[in-house]
Amino acid sequence: MIFAGEAVARRDAQGPYGDFEYRAARVVARATGERVVLQDDNLRPRTPDLRIEYADGRRGVGEIVTVTDGQRAAESAAFADGGLDLQINALQWQWQWWVTAPASVDRRQLQASLIEVLAQMETDNERPLTLTPIDPATAGPGALKLLSLGVTEVAANSAPGERRGHVHWQPEGIGGELGLDLASVDRWLQGFLRGPLAAKKFVKLMALTDVSERHLFVGVSWSVPWAFIRLLELDVDALPPRPPCLPAGISHLWIWGCELPDRALARWPDRGWFDVARRWATD
Repeated sequence: MIFAGEAVARRDAQGPYGDFEYRAARVVARATGERVVLQDDNLRPRTPDLRIEYADGRRGVGEIVTVTDGQRAAESAAFADGGLDLQINALQWQWQWWVTAPASVDRRQLQASLIEVLAQMETDNERPLTLTPIDPATAGPGALKLLSLGVTEVAANSAPGERRGHVHWQPEGIGGELGLDLASVDRWLQGFLRGPLAAKKFVKLMALTDVSERHLFVGVSWSVPWAFIRLLELDVDALPPRPPCLPAGISHLWIWGCELPDRALARWPDRGWFDVARRWATD
């Protein structure tokens, strides 16, 4: 069961990953079977993001943090808002386009040049058939120009019907080996927990002395190493190889993807690491 004030819900829904705090609180509520309250409205200092109220009278608190870089967060927010798509209404446009670019690209600068380049590619009948990485050895002049602007993939459909002139701009995906690299998983996790972002959350949690549990819920974006993203995919059964290096007094750790949520992992003092979805306490 989750409770959240209107101000908290409105603020969280405006984040780059939607209402991730609510989704995280729901994971905690379903895993514990207890009442969870989203409480940090930014009006009272040092208020943890959530409070867990146990039926036996115990009380826990938790902080929710997302791990991303500024470029990735801005791209995700723009993508969710439709800001990566363009619609060109000029009658001469006949094709529908797809382009891919990394989060680091200057989107405003690219948008300013994109229409002119794609229009010339239509005029020259330069139409890449599949959305694959631009190969400098075989690409036409238009695709090479896009590559110089930061675009990594481009394709067009010459029979799009009512979608002609629509440019669908998608974020660059991530990927890597399907095999697990648990050493890299452990290295990234322990490094993050020793870093300044986690330390800030630990200080906030430790400021409360009248609680029996302190939880850190970490949402990871695609900006973290591939090895960790792979660990969270649904077809994986493995768990992190070592206990996390949590400060004394921090009792629980949760990890979940904030872009495309798959597995949620948790480390509890009495359970060790486990896959949360396999041990729900309640629906």
